[in-house]
Amino acid sequence: MEIITAVSAWYWVLSLLAAVLYAGLLYRHDRISYPARGWKWAAAAFRAVVVALIVVLLINPYLKTEQKVTEKPLVLLVSDNSSSLEKLSTLEKKSLQTGWKNISASLEDRSRLRKLNFGDRLQDDHPFTYTEQATDLSKTFQDISARFGSQTIAAIVVATDGIYNRGANPLYLAEQLGVPIYAVALGDTQTYQDALIRELRANSLVFKGREFPLLVGLEAHKLTGQNAEIQLYDITNGQNRLRSKQSWSILQGDQYDEIRFTAAADQAGIRKYRVVIKHGGKDVNPANNSRDIYVEVIDDETRILLLAASPHPDIATIRQALESAPQYKVDVRFASESLKLEQEPDLVILHQFPTSSAGAWLNLLSQKKWPSWFITGSQTHFPTFNQMQNQLQLNARPGNTNPVMANPQPGFQLFSLEENSLRQIQSFPPLDAPFGTFQQAINLNILLKQRIGSVATDFPLWAFNTNTRPRLAYTLAEGLWRWRLAQAEDKLTTDPLGDLIRKTVAYLAVKEDKRTFKANSSRKLYNEQEALLFEAELYDANYEAVTEPDVNLKVSSVDGKTYNFSFGRSGEKYRLNAGSLPPGDYTFTASCQYNGKNETAIGAFSISALNLEAIQAKADHQLLAQLAHLSDGAVVSLTEMHRIPELLEQRQRLVPTAYYEQRISDLIHLKILLLLVLGLMAFEWFIRRYSGAY
Repeated sequence: MEIITAVSAWYWVLSLLAAVLYAGLLYRHDRISYPARGWKWAAAAFRAVVVALIVVLLINPYLKTEQKVTEKPLVLLVSDNSSSLEKLSTLEKKSLQTGWKNISASLEDRSRLRKLNFGDRLQDDHPFTYTEQATDLSKTFQDISARFGSQTIAAIVVATDGIYNRGANPLYLAEQLGVPIYAVALGDTQTYQDALIRELRANSLVFKGREFPLLVGLEAHKLTGQNAEIQLYDITNGQNRLRSKQSWSILQGDQYDEIRFTAAADQAGIRKYRVVIKHGGKDVNPANNSRDIYVEVIDDETRILLLAASPHPDIATIRQALESAPQYKVDVRFASESLKLEQEPDLVILHQFPTSSAGAWLNLLSQKKWPSWFITGSQTHFPTFNQMQNQLQLNARPGNTNPVMANPQPGFQLFSLEENSLRQIQSFPPLDAPFGTFQQAINLNILLKQRIGSVATDFPLWAFNTNTRPRLAYTLAEGLWRWRLAQAEDKLTTDPLGDLIRKTVAYLAVKEDKRTFKANSSRKLYNEQEALLFEAELYDANYEAVTEPDVNLKVSSVDGKTYNFSFGRSGEKYRLNAGSLPPGDYTFTASCQYNGKNETAIGAFSISALNLEAIQAKADHQLLAQLAHLSDGAVVSLTEMHRIPELLEQRQRLVPTAYYEQRISDLIHLKILLLLVLGLMAFEWFIRRYSGAY
């Protein structure tokens, strides 16, 4: 025990002397007739002690104590609650529950028990339903580390079949935990006749009018010599249409192959495809003979016309950056080509354009007023360039250039780039900028200015117009291919040039939505058991956000069921978490009343069934053995479950942990001091009262 104070010990001595002096002076001239002389000085002593205590407590000293704490070891009892264990027999399920009860009864006096279960996430213990549609062991170990990492875990006892169908391989995370894992091996490890679709892959987003691949991973066991037919169906409005089929020869007892289908995205919206295996052999698990996948087909493609004076390495750099994003379709044309266009572009990139010999293209551009991105160079005809737009005027001689580097401007707000990307762009090699004078409009928003050597100039290098239509961008230099080579030489893991190009195009080609009421789901496609998130916005006549009226949401399934919700307000928007709904296709209608007008917004989304637990029927006890080996644990069968407390005892995992805990408390909060002060004051009062003072 130790008393800690912020003042010197002399303060305590002076406090006591001051209290004694005060009490002595008070009682020296006291005219009360005490029964005995000792009573007077006893009362004076009581008064001195009380005053001294009060003065000392005014500086709020602390009392530091040290206490030995003995803590029982923490044991986590974790059970697999996924639907793959629904196949356990009734006897096995009863044995498992009995085993958990016996382990709990044996360990409850010697440890702190936490009962948990898992599927695709870790949960607190609740009645076993075996309905979880996915198993993520790696996420389970991550959650254990996050929730109990600050405590000393003696052991993790996990009952599972070892099957996981989500997340990474759990071996690494289990080893990182540094906690022994004792696995109760469940399920059947016998291999039966089975043909299954192990995986089905496709791009989640494709554009209307394009073909896209569907990759099917096929697996077969004990079906040697069988011929199977793999069928691809397109499911629209509940109707199955056979799109394609392929044959598959099973030549080995255990075989895995991958085949490829090609599907056409001919309609916009959420499209559902189903792949089915049909074969003549027996199949122990027909549930994994078919698998569904959803693909979102959108008709929101951004068509870009890249019009160049002549071939140039910058063109390949720009095209490569844009075509890495699926929403951009780039059509490269040269000034010497004809004006024939299959579709009107959403944006025109003018590389070293206009030239003096491109009159037909110039007439078309002046008529259409498309959003444009001007990239100047040695072939740019600057008098015509100045006539095409009024935001930036250049007086430069053809062929005269300056080597310039990029100087990012901190006030740019049209879109954001990572600070690391801007630093990398700042160090890229110089570009060739026209040598001349610049006159710019006051509403020109500059992202990059020119730096000549170490001198920062006010000349724009990469700029945008604002508050005028159409949207325009300017890159007043050529040689972007050098930046691309610099990225490759530096082996950058990021793509700052590509990000800059794509964000420039995204800003120019944005389609403004001026609806006064909007409602959207956060995604068009959800997985089963995933929370449905919605957002709504309401604007007044000045297009300023308002949130006064209530907004309701009605969700309807294709089979006629309806679900009603109400949005909550969040800042200048409305937000709603509608929880999860059964798999299927849905439409929604958001509605509100504002200024006497009914506002509505509609949309659609789909929820895909996971069905992951039906894919693999064979338990993976080898994984459990690896988990136990890496963590210095053990694997037991269901019938040996009762041995786990004994194993923990043998390996001394149930030893309590003892440590000393220091505690600091305010001395003024000690009740005994309050009682002492009150008691001394009561004794003094009694002596004076008995002596006739009151």
